[in-house]
Amino acid sequence: MDYFRERLGKTIPAHLLMGQEAVGRTNEEVMKNAGMDWTVEKRQVLHPDTGKPLPARYSINFRSDTNEPIGAVGKNYTNLQPKEMFDVADGLVGAGQAEWERVGQTNGGARIFAQLALPEHITIGDNDVSEAKIYLSNSYDGSNAFRVLPTLNRLFCQNQTSAVLSNMRDMGIRPSDLVIRHSSRMHDKIKHLNRALKLTNTLNQRWAEQANGLLEAQMDMDDRIQFYISTGILGKTDEKRTKKDKTNIYGLSTQGNRRLDELLELETAPTNTTGGMADTAWAAYNTLTEYVDHHSILKSGTSVVSEGTIRQTTAENTVFGAGSRVKTNAWARLVDAHL
Repeated sequence: MDYFRERLGKTIPAHLLMGQEAVGRTNEEVMKNAGMDWTVEKRQVLHPDTGKPLPARYSINFRSDTNEPIGAVGKNYTNLQPKEMFDVADGLVGAGQAEWERVGQTNGGARIFAQLALPEHITIGDNDVSEAKIYLSNSYDGSNAFRVLPTLNRLFCQNQTSAVLSNMRDMGIRPSDLVIRHSSRMHDKIKHLNRALKLTNTLNQRWAEQANGLLEAQMDMDDRIQFYISTGILGKTDEKRTKKDKTNIYGLSTQGNRRLDELLELETAPTNTTGGMADTAWAAYNTLTEYVDHHSILKSGTSVVSEGTIRQTTAENTVFGAGSRVKTNAWARLVDAHL
């Protein structure tokens, strides 16, 4: 029984809903055990009346094992086969630098992903521990590029990506180098990924210095609320709302005030008060990321976590999509304001 699938309470983290527990040591073993040992074939679309191929710009990707279509793509779209994506990580696993944790697919294989654990652990303050991870994501429906995401998980939250990417820029590595589009040059670009991945430990140490700085930065309640508002997670403010209701001093909508109440309640949770971090910039950031990584999943409207469900799609979004961008902007605001 997968331990993480049992964690469907309010503390379940988004990334643990992605896919399934990885079983195996090599990429071949992991892929086979996850039912992902298939290939993708791009075929031209046939005219429904004549049966003749339409122009090459109309193409469909098919799975080799089921012969099912999984995405419409363009003429110049280059597929990165599932095994090729796993090979990027297999070099790390094979060298003893990482261990497979989770793998999965959504929408019948239109999107696939993998999560690996690195041996590094970073401690902030006295006992606030974060674990180093690497995520890989790929698509066959034209929706996303191939992405490699080094990050840190604190207390099961995938919440430190923003700092890692910021430090990459400072070290002369463009985060865009970790996002490789499905063009004819994609395989050449993948060869350059190792440089960024080899710097993960250095990046993590720089992140630790920034996090400890935020731990020392005090924020009163008004500062923290203004920070939450600045991230956009509470929606837009409107002075007209305050004029209509003097108790609504921030001019938030009904939904915005509800979310604010939830955030303020989360501030008192053990995950956001450990080690004397309460009322600091570090606590404000982790309160926000806990809301994005954990509690947004509960708004998805279903308790099912199987492939392609709303809950799993939402989980993937917090790691790779809009949820990740919210956390990136939040980290940048705090670092600029306090360090």
